[in-house]
Amino acid sequence: MRLSRTFVALILFCFGVGALQAQGPTTASQPPDCGPFVQQFYNWYVAKQNALMKSNSRESALEVTLREKRSSLSPELVKGLKEDLAASKKSRGEIVGLDFDFFLNAQDIAERYLVGKITPKGDHYWVEVFGVWGDRKIRILTSGRLKSR
Repeated sequence: MRLSRTFVALILFCFGVGALQAQGPTTASQPPDCGPFVQQFYNWYVAKQNALMKSNSRESALEVTLREKRSSLSPELVKGLKEDLAASKKSRGEIVGLDFDFFLNAQDIAERYLVGKITPKGDHYWVEVFGVWGDRKIRILTSGRLKSR
């Protein structure tokens, strides 16, 4: 299955349902404080990615995320990522799916990631995420979303 960047942009960050539910009701003028949830995820993900690379692990950060953070992801996102992983494993040495890091929207890891503006969009909250390389701060995600229930 070939996941396009457009598809990725539409479903990236379809997680946080549990984190947002625990915060109680919010209004359109007062979005939930989902920033800490997103920041915590990125801190965890980058540390995991770096540890896997340092240890020359055969397991990808995406595989670890699907195992350890599955409850933070939407069922649709889990399904799409699992399908992409399965297709990639069947065609080792060829790019048949994602050719970049899904959560970082890049092939290279920034030194750190920062949460930006949170915008209500219907029953979702879109979150900006920035990659930081030295003194350069680059927006890597503008269409991520967290769903509240």
